[in-house]
Amino acid sequence: PTAFKASGDHAEFLGNIDRTVMTPLRQALQDGADAGELVLGDVEVAAHATMGALHQVSIMRLILTGTLDPEEVADLVIPQLVRGLLPR
Repeated sequence: PTAFKASGDHAEFLGNIDRTVMTPLRQALQDGADAGELVLGDVEVAAHATMGALHQVSIMRLILTGTLDPEEVADLVIPQLVRGLLPR
């Protein structure tokens, strides 16, 4: 938090995240919805929920193991998000 506060222009930081990560994620989710492969109530909420889940699992892996494998995190989180929590 201190480094973030000291970094200066938060709007630029958030803009970079939106441009490089969130926009492509929103587009991928929208493409999946348009193709009938995903059922989304709100693409923006789905994108933020996905990023939140990826972030939380990444932080926990890093804290618990001292390492982070982005592919492993994605392989764990994305199928869970796509399958959901309800029994089929």
